[in-house]
Amino acid sequence: MQNEPNIQKDLTLLRPFDLEKAMNGELLTDVFNETIYKYLGHSKRGKNVVIQVISSVYDIVDTIININEYELTRLRMNPLGWVENKPVYPEDVLYWNNKTSRPGSKFIAKSTKYDYGINGHSYCTNGISYEGENQWMTLGDLTWNKPKS
Repeated sequence: MQNEPNIQKDLTLLRPFDLEKAMNGELLTDVFNETIYKYLGHSKRGKNVVIQVISSVYDIVDTIININEYELTRLRMNPLGWVENKPVYPEDVLYWNNKTSRPGSKFIAKSTKYDYGINGHSYCTNGISYEGENQWMTLGDLTWNKPKS
């Protein structure tokens, strides 16, 4: 996500390009997490993929003309957001942190909601599911640290 506050990101944790996920519509990013791409197919050269620029930290993007070839080795899967300097992907398990109303509740990431939050599903500390399929959480209210039992 491009509009997050300046946080230190561990870019080495970005997941590598996954053809199946890209073909199913998951977005891609570069190794610096500065531009978001949509996969369109493989180039005739084989080692490159054809991508469409969706957004970039550098400028306003005209997605109609921003179709390029890109080296496969320089692409990564685009995270939903960043929590504690680590990328968050669909199905990752996080927890409500101590700033929230129910610290320790489990949160399973699903999709991006806004630049500062993600959709997912929450479970109380006793394992009971919160009502509703999609709960929205701000990234600052989540942690990777599992609560101590």
